[in-house]
Amino acid sequence: MNLHTQYRPKSPEGPVKDAIMTPDRRETAPKSSQGYAQSELVVAVFVVFLLILGVLYVATPGEDSEARDAGVPVYRWANAMYAHNALQRYRVAVMNYHDMYGQLPGDSSTEALNSTGGIIGNNNGRVEREIEENVKFFKDLHESGITPSETIRIRGGTLDFYWMNLYANNTLAGQGNFFKLPSFNEAEARALDYRFDDGWNDSGDIISSLNDNGTVDLYVKFSIYE
Repeated sequence: MNLHTQYRPKSPEGPVKDAIMTPDRRETAPKSSQGYAQSELVVAVFVVFLLILGVLYVATPGEDSEARDAGVPVYRWANAMYAHNALQRYRVAVMNYHDMYGQLPGDSSTEALNSTGGIIGNNNGRVEREIEENVKFFKDLHESGITPSETIRIRGGTLDFYWMNLYANNTLAGQGNFFKLPSFNEAEARALDYRFDDGWNDSGDIISSLNDNGTVDLYVKFSIYE
C-alpha cells in the first residue's frame, strides 16, 4: 500500500467533485512524518557505527599500547600483523608439505633440473639458492596443491625462501632457512620484531637489513620443529 495515497470522505449527496474541492478540505499526511523517519534512520546508523568502533577499541587496547611502546603508528602495526598472519599461513603450508613427503619443498628429492641442467633437491635440510632450490620450493608447494600459485606476494613484496647465513657487523646474526620479504616497510618490520621476537633487528628469528631507499629486507626464520 502506498502510504501517501489520500482518500476522500464520502458526501451524503454523492462523490465530491474535484472542481469544488479546496486545499483546506483535503486530508494530507503530516509533512514531517517522512522527515522524522529519515532522521531516526541516520541517528540509528550513527549509533551502530559508534558501537562498532567501541567494540574494536575495547578488543585491541593491548595492541594500541604495544604499538605506542614500539614507536610504530597503529596502522603500521595492523599492517605488520597482517603480514605475520600471511607468513604463518605459508609456514603451515611448508609443514604440511613436510608431513606429506618427509622433506622440505625445494629440497625434496623429486627429480628436477635447474637452469644450468644440474639436478636439484638433495634432501639435506637446506633450501639452497645457489642451486636454485628456492625456485623449486614454490613450484613444489604449488604442484602439491598446497598453494594456489608459484608466486606469492605479501605487502607488495614477492616472498622468497632459502638457507642463509646472516651477518651483522661481521658477526653471524642468524643461520637457517628463512622466509624473505624484500623492500618491506621499516616500521612494520620493527613492529614484527617487537611483537614476536627480541626487538632487535640484527638478532633472533626476525632480522631486517636496511636498504638505501629506507625500506628493509625482512628475514623470518623457519623451523620445522616450532
